[in-house]
Amino acid sequence: MDAASHHYFVQCGLPRWRDMEALPGCVGAPMLELHAKYHNPATFGDVLDVHTTVEQWRGKVLVHTHRIMRDDVLICEGRETRALCVKNGEGKIKAVTIPEFVKAACHSGQP
Repeated sequence: MDAASHHYFVQCGLPRWRDMEALPGCVGAPMLELHAKYHNPATFGDVLDVHTTVEQWRGKVLVHTHRIMRDDVLICEGRETRALCVKNGEGKIKAVTIPEFVKAACHSGQP
């Protein structure tokens, strides 16, 4: 799910977090919380599709949802909370308000 979150933003047309010139010092959106519910088993070698969306934008925080599928079988559902963070001038990481251009890219380019 962590990789799916990163992939989601790239698929929406945004650069990697550290390459985002419009948000200097951006280090990404670290995970604050993760919940998962498994419905069916999967095993090594299964081809799984991960469907990721942003369920909610809350100031400095976003909530991602994931549905992991094998063909039409639901394997797992997950929900993660992330904060958008930058390094400040002192080198400390702090959460910042998610810019409108990030939200707009996700709404228009949602995979």
